[in-house]
Amino acid sequence: MPWIKPSSAMLSFLEESLIHQEKVQQHLLGSDWRRDPRVSSDRIVIAQLDELMEMANAISYKWWTSQEPSYRMALLELVDFWHFYLIDMLYHQTKPYIARPVCEAYIKRREPLHLIIRTAEAVLRWHYVAIPALTETLISVLGFKLSDFTELYFSKAQLNVERKNKGYDTDVSKKFLADGREDNEELLQQFFSRRTNDERQNDY
Repeated sequence: MPWIKPSSAMLSFLEESLIHQEKVQQHLLGSDWRRDPRVSSDRIVIAQLDELMEMANAISYKWWTSQEPSYRMALLELVDFWHFYLIDMLYHQTKPYIARPVCEAYIKRREPLHLIIRTAEAVLRWHYVAIPALTETLISVLGFKLSDFTELYFSKAQLNVERKNKGYDTDVSKKFLADGREDNEELLQQFFSRRTNDERQNDY
């Protein structure tokens, strides 16, 4: 029976991002953030499901509308999901380094929406050892590389810190720029512009 295994690069990123996310959490909520009354197991689970729903919206699951899918925004929503997955691991002080392969038969179809459902099931069933493999598969199905995902994770983590410094936790309007765009949009534009420039340089 074929299995989908998380790559060694994904496992290394998992360890690195866990360490980084702990630092981010301490900056945002203090060193004793696990005891913050605003943080709970149920809220973290719902946050993960919410980001997966945002990802489904970006892909445009509503067949009754003419919305064009945005795989770039879907990638960013997957990054947001990853943040909360890490928070879940840190909150429960779980060691997910023994991330397990996922059976090909469980995934069934390598399609974004189907993989989102499978990932949501893993969250609800506390089957977190499967999430690294599912996430890496989603990254590929969306048409991106793991390196895109890792770079975008660190960029979004930095943006979250900047939002906190601007007072976003008490005023959500702080995430909007002077021109009315959300800072997420600017983040994506800068990221993919930089990526395009790097690819052009590699052509010479």
